[in-house]
Amino acid sequence: MFLVRHSVSFVDKNEEKCYTIHIKAHHPIAYADAFAVALSQREDATLVTGDPEPRHVESLITIEWLPQG
Repeated sequence: MFLVRHSVSFVDKNEEKCYTIHIKAHHPIAYADAFAVALSQREDATLVTGDPEPRHVESLITIEWLPQG
């Protein structure tokens, strides 16, 4: 099974809501992006994205930028 082989874990979205709401309230960022940022913070993980919107929160997390286009 793909999820087991690749160490995918599931997160209860309710646990992340407070962090997500805080990020969304203080930065011009979409809710889904704020959720990804909150999860990256909690897990001390690098966010890998090609979406330019998280540039607003680059000071909060480590971001690995994928090439655009």
